[in-house]
Formats: sequence, C-alpha cells, structure tokens
Amino acid sequence: GTMHDAIIQHYADHYPESRTSKAFKYWLQVMKSSLRRLDLVLTVSEHAKGQLEAFCDRHGISAPPIEVTYESSWWEIHRDQRWPKNETVVHLASAHPHKKTNHLLSMWQQLQAQSSELPRLQLIGRLDDEGMKILAGLRNTELVAPLNDEALVTAIGQARAVIISSEIEGFGLPALEAYYVGTPACYVRGTSVEEVVTQAGQFGAFELDDATSLHNALTKTLDQSTATIDAISQELYQRFSNERF
Repeated sequence: GTMHDAIIQHYADHYPESRTSKAFKYWLQVMKSSLRRLDLVLTVSEHAKGQLEAFCDRHGISAPPIEVTYESSWWEIHRDQRWPKNETVVHLASAHPHKKTNHLLSMWQQLQAQSSELPRLQLIGRLDDEGMKILAGLRNTELVAPLNDEALVTAIGQARAVIISSEIEGFGLPALEAYYVGTPACYVRGTSVEEVVTQAGQFGAFELDDATSLHNALTKTLDQSTATIDAISQELYQRFSNERF
C-alpha cells in the first residue's frame, strides 16, 4: 500500500476542532488497520517514513517494512524554460491549518511594521475570514484566485522566491516544482522540504514562530545566484525525475 504521511494524527493532536470525533476515529482506525495488514508500505520521503513509524510506536503496531520512493512532477518539462523575474515572492495560500497561511501573514505584518524593504507578496489560493482580516492590514500584498496549471507555472517562474510555511508535509512538492522553473524556496525548518532541497538549498530554512528567522531566510534566498538555483534544480531532477520515479 501507499501512505504519504500521518497528518491525520497531527490534526487529531493539534486541530481537534477541524473534524468530528467520529471522523477522526474512523480515519485513524483506517490507518491502524492498514498498517497491521500491509506487507509493505511505499511512502514519499524519509520524513514521512518517520511519521508512520512514530504512529506505529504510539499505537502499539508492529510496523511493516516501509520503503521510500519519493515523488516526481510533470513540471520537469519546464526545466529549460526561464521567465523574466518580477519583484514578487509567492505563497500558495490555504485555509487548511497545517499550511499556516494566517501565521505567515501575521509574521509578514510584523516584518512590515519593522521594515519598508520587503518584496511584494502574492498569495495564490484562498483565505479564511481570519486571513482576510490580516490581509486588509498589509501593504503591497495581493490575493489571487487559484490558477490553472499553466498560469501557476508562469506565476511561480516569474517570482523571485516561494514561501512554504506548512508545518508538516509528506513531501515538499512545491519546492521541487519551484526549483524546476528557476525559483528558490523559503520553507519551515525540520519539515520534509528540508529533505527535498538537501544541503544545497537549506539557506531557505526558517523557524516557524520567528519572524526574524523568516526575514533572514528570505534575504538569503533572494540573494542566491541564477547559477546556484539552476544547479539545485539539476540535482533535484537527478533525484526525482519522472523516469527515475
């Protein structure tokens, strides 16, 4: 069987109001019974493997063998295409709690109060009511409705950086795709994105609850040369290509 992460347990622990207790009970039981029955689990990162092993330990399950296959993306066809860069950084906005969009906006508001030199922030996606209230107090920030695939490729390709504020993922696909189109990633330290970008791209790591850490990581990310970004893109392709996957 395939499992991407143990995010349902994360939600049960941190966001119990996001589902009914009956829904949590059902989906957690699905995970438990699957892990007891499967002879082999394929998952998408070492980080995800660790989540699944911790889930088994927590619930007294003898973990089956777990193999990491990673993921790939059709965005690899754009690796040789480069767009003129604008002065924008992009965040894929989401109302899902673990994506931490509202938390990012709060940190951005804090940074704007301290400095007028932040780049333009473009949010692609949707915000909840809380997010819309924070957005109203921000300067030089826009919200764009979800884009179709080709328009999203262009938007990411034109940006100077992508900010990934998610606190938990199975695999850091947005970072992989951003590098394929020549855009570096700024991301939360300790998540699977760190595994995806390897040592070469770790200049973009920041602490989730530290606005200064975000600012420092973003500054380093924006300072990276085209040659460095392209070298990371090539390394990622060698590890995660569709052919290899």
